[in-house]
Amino acid sequence: MVKGETYNKQLFESEAFRHFINVFTNKQSGVTQGCEVTKDTQNITVEEGYFFIQGGLLRETTGTANSIPNEAGYYKLVYEIDLSKTNAKDVFNQGSYKFIKALGDYPSLTQEDLDNGGTIYQLPFAQFRITEEGLQDFEDIRPIINYGIYEKKGTVLYEDEEETNGDITLNDSIENYDYADIFYVTTTGRAGSVRVKDLSQAISLPIIVTSSSTFVVVCKVIEFEGAIVKKVSEHQYMRNTANQDSFITTNIIAITKIVGYKD
Repeated sequence: MVKGETYNKQLFESEAFRHFINVFTNKQSGVTQGCEVTKDTQNITVEEGYFFIQGGLLRETTGTANSIPNEAGYYKLVYEIDLSKTNAKDVFNQGSYKFIKALGDYPSLTQEDLDNGGTIYQLPFAQFRITEEGLQDFEDIRPIINYGIYEKKGTVLYEDEEETNGDITLNDSIENYDYADIFYVTTTGRAGSVRVKDLSQAISLPIIVTSSSTFVVVCKVIEFEGAIVKKVSEHQYMRNTANQDSFITTNIIAITKIVGYKD
């Protein structure tokens, strides 16, 4: 049986509406307006604003003060959705602020897929430590949604923690994409990235490193051939304070990730 969720004289249920919004916000959860986090000696307060949790829109209407815990530990203030609870007509029982605690490090969050059978999702607002000296290292950790449906979601065509230096093979032909982001790293740990609009030409992946004694330019040139990324050349140029130059061609830049996008 098919339900006409958004059709004339049909009941549009909350679960279907959350799914609809979740798809069109790229499955992001976070604050869209307000909800600034403030603190004093007794409370951590989430101010008025709006936020989404997996397609569900929530509004902080008055600003809610949450009493700071007394016991030592690492804490996060979260807003928790629990779909196993039942709402009343005038009371929203499925959502509440809570502090979660751990010892030794900040606690992990429970973030189940509410759009696929999950029941618990914790959205973080702040983290801090409680010690003998009181509240320490307070930090606002609200995730912010600032673009919603307008952000294009790319396809990961290549990703490798081993940092391959030579030719690599993509999951799909680059000809199926209009532009790409390329992430790379040098053997000394310097990272860089470029967004490439013209995928038919040779592409330079540069890193510039300066210090009080040297100026270094590292560059790798690549080109796409279908699903293959070929290394064309690679070099490092260095000039020191004595105006002495050096030029080497060694394995110095490795591609770590390529993400393709379609207009």
